[in-house]
Amino acid sequence: MAVKCLKKLKGIERSQIIVFDNGSSNEAFEVLQEKYRDEHNVAVGCSACNLGFSEGNNAAYRFALTIHHDYDYVVCMNSDVMIHQKGFLDLLEDYAKQDEYAILGPDAFNSQRRFHESPQHLALPSTKTLSAAIKECEDNIRNKELVAQLQKQSDAKAIIASHLPSFFVFLYRTLWVFPRRALQGIKAECDYRKTYTDPLLAGCCIVFFKKYLKNEKVLFEPDTFLYGEEMLLHLKCKTKGYKMIYDPKLKIEHKEAISTKADSKSYVEYVEKRNALQRKALVKVQQCMANNPWIK
Repeated sequence: MAVKCLKKLKGIERSQIIVFDNGSSNEAFEVLQEKYRDEHNVAVGCSACNLGFSEGNNAAYRFALTIHHDYDYVVCMNSDVMIHQKGFLDLLEDYAKQDEYAILGPDAFNSQRRFHESPQHLALPSTKTLSAAIKECEDNIRNKELVAQLQKQSDAKAIIASHLPSFFVFLYRTLWVFPRRALQGIKAECDYRKTYTDPLLAGCCIVFFKKYLKNEKVLFEPDTFLYGEEMLLHLKCKTKGYKMIYDPKLKIEHKEAISTKADSKSYVEYVEKRNALQRKALVKVQQCMANNPWIK
């Protein structure tokens, strides 16, 4: 679906599309190879195992460099991201010509949960906020059965909301989603309609320009398997002087999969694993903030 949307974009014939299978246990790689074997600007790569978000995207970028050694910009996006905006690439090329910014984030609308995901924050969370988030992860693991039940209810509401007419979705968001987002630390001063410089961007779709690509060997720091990669990228960019921008004129749809786990056990396992990965990532971010590895 994502590639089908990309193929409709103006100027896409001048771009290289990389489809990367991040260690699927089924025969996804072979299926993808067959599906795109006659597409002249689509290449399919894979990893032997699941490398996680950060290193999986880095592996895809290394594969891309085996096809072309130099890119004006790289759009790193999840497989559940859809770009419907026909002039999306024209706007990116304008930014590439300016050669001012290293990183860009578009307006990412989560069409399943019905909210705008970017920018996440206007700055990195404080060490105090990170400590509180780490403790919350630990509490969630200790109370995983209760948290799993709440997660199951939340997913059910999100599934219902995704099928509601817009008027009822507005009521749903007002009564249910906004309070939860506030509790999760989403900052009220983040207005997706405004342009921001150096915000914390959503990782589902990030654009890397030459200012970054010519000096860095990886897109994301490989220290976290999942979660925290946007924070590490933000810290790295701020430390090394890479300018970041959020531009609401660029728009994407994030069709995030809403969990439909059939039994309580799978929800409990999901909560435990997710919170363990989140805790590990947050600890790494906290360590990097205390002892910044990019300060020379």
